[in-house]
Amino acid sequence: MSLNQLSGSHPCSAAVAARRGTHLNLGDNCFRGPAQGVPHLGGALRKSKFFTGTIPTMTLLFNALALLATGVVATLHLSALEHAWYWLHPNADVPVHFLAGLAIGFWCSAVSWRLSLSPSSAIGLFLAVVLGAGGLWEVSEYMLGLTPFSPSFIPDTAVDMSINIIGAAAAFLFFVALRRLNRHG
Repeated sequence: MSLNQLSGSHPCSAAVAARRGTHLNLGDNCFRGPAQGVPHLGGALRKSKFFTGTIPTMTLLFNALALLATGVVATLHLSALEHAWYWLHPNADVPVHFLAGLAIGFWCSAVSWRLSLSPSSAIGLFLAVVLGAGGLWEVSEYMLGLTPFSPSFIPDTAVDMSINIIGAAAAFLFFVALRRLNRHG
C-alpha cells in the first residue's frame, strides 16, 4: 500500500494534508491541534515528558484524576452506607460531596482541554455539569429514601451543592494553573 493510500484511510489525513499543503507524513499526529510542536513548561515541569501539554496527554491526566476521585467517592459512599456513617455523623457526606465535585471538575478539565476552551468559557461547562450532576444526586437521594423530606432538607441540599461546587472549583484552579504553565512556560 502506498503512502497516498494510507493517508486516505486515516480520519485526520485530509485535515493534516490541507494544513500542510502536502501529502500525509507518517510522523503526523492529528491530536496536536492548532499548535505547531510541543509547548514548553516552566520550572521543574519543563524537563518532565508527561507534562508536555499535548492534548492527549493532558486529557489523559485529567481523566485519570477523575477516575481516581470517582473510585475514592464510590469507596467512601459504600463504606458510609454499610457502616451508617451518614446517619451517625451528620457531616459525613461533606468529603464525599467535595470529592464528587473534584471528580466532575477533573472530567470537565479533560473536556475543556480537549476542546481548547479558555478558562472563561470552561467555567460555564464546570458550573453546568456540577450543578446538573449534583442536582440529580440530591433527587436520587430523596427518591431512594436516603434523605427524608424534612425542614433540614433544603439547607442540607444547599450545603451539599455548595461543597460540590467547591470541589469542582479546586479542579478548575488546577486546570487554569496547568493551562497557564503550558502557555507561558
